[in-house]
Amino acid sequence: MKFFIVDAFTDVPFGGNPAGVVLGDGMDESFMQLFARELGYSETAFVERKSDSSFHVRFFTPNTEVDLCGHATIATFTVLLDKGLVVEGRSYIMKTGAGDIPVHLSNGRIMMEQAPPSLGNLCEKVTELAELLEIEVSSIGGALQPRSVSTGLMDLMVPITSRRALDAINPDMKALAAYQKKYGLDGIHAFTLDATDALACSRNFSPLYGIDEESATGTANGAMTYYLYHYGVLTDFDVDVRCLQGESLNRPSVITTRLTDPMEPRVLVGGTGVVISEGIIRI
Repeated sequence: MKFFIVDAFTDVPFGGNPAGVVLGDGMDESFMQLFARELGYSETAFVERKSDSSFHVRFFTPNTEVDLCGHATIATFTVLLDKGLVVEGRSYIMKTGAGDIPVHLSNGRIMMEQAPPSLGNLCEKVTELAELLEIEVSSIGGALQPRSVSTGLMDLMVPITSRRALDAINPDMKALAAYQKKYGLDGIHAFTLDATDALACSRNFSPLYGIDEESATGTANGAMTYYLYHYGVLTDFDVDVRCLQGESLNRPSVITTRLTDPMEPRVLVGGTGVVISEGIIRI
């Protein structure tokens, strides 16, 4: 089997969010979990071709399997393009724990359709959340309310009033993991609209799944895009939106999102990736 290390949501090496990608057939689940732990990246994708136009992809963090991962999807199709296993200008189906996800390759960009959006609960205990993030209560909200949203994974959207406040977040990771477990959250996505060259800047935390902070989270930015549509901040369809993440980790990432279908709104998430290493698994 071959494995690859890919920086996703960037077009330069050592930017974006690194992910592992393994190409193979009939991979054992215990092997997948152990190899994901060995690589140590927030997610590793295990890819098996099912037909000319479809792939079965499973995603593992160092300690568990997750249904879907945006940056590891970008990494997967970056590898498939690099190896000539897919071609520019076509669409493919990625079979995942979150269902069959269409992935479109066009204009040098990999765009994945998100699952139908769903709104979760409002966060009514903002003081508790501020204590977990170690910021002032006044730094959360403004005209928006914290609320969980899913376009494949359920993340809590936490609007932050300024870039300065976003940069100041310093979570109690153990307590935040317990908070995730209590409320059934895949992650905490803090973002601010205080940005000059993008719609939003964000930070994403998921200590429950062994990821204290991630430099690019495609699914969470997809959920954020729908959240901003729901609250009237975004109104345009079929327009690419630029979202920034990872600067706090010195791994700048650019995530592109797009609202589609005004009658039944969906979200596309995408970007580019760079293969930085490849090797053979000798077991």
